[in-house]
Amino acid sequence: MTTHRNQLAYQESVVRNASLGELVITLHDILARDLHAGIGAIEAKDAQTLAAKTKHGFLVLARLEGSVNTDIEGAEKIARFYVMVREQMLKGQVRRDSAILRQLAGFVTDMREAWAEVQGREEGVKPAPESFAQVHHHPGHEVAEAAAASWKA
Repeated sequence: MTTHRNQLAYQESVVRNASLGELVITLHDILARDLHAGIGAIEAKDAQTLAAKTKHGFLVLARLEGSVNTDIEGAEKIARFYVMVREQMLKGQVRRDSAILRQLAGFVTDMREAWAEVQGREEGVKPAPESFAQVHHHPGHEVAEAAAASWKA
């Protein structure tokens, strides 16, 4: 239990000290993990877990949508991407179609990589730190619990 608390404290620290770009990257990591968990739930015929992971994914997606700066060029394309993600998540959940969620997870990962590239350029040669969604992940310990320290999902 102490290890889990230490992990949550570390993850909270990462979030508190992260730039907006790093937080956006982290949210993409969390969304991709929710999608992969949804895929597993579909394959296990676990409707309850599918519903929970999809619900959490929608909350993460709402955060991503809220982070879009409409004053920058290309923002409308990013906003449309998130609309597509929302529609496909719903479609995958309703149809219980893991192929839809698997493809969507790939799109989200591609978007995450684009954000990481932009973040890397903005920081110069300094690479973006690992997001807390990638650090110390152990089965059974949800990263969402750490994210709850800074926002409620």
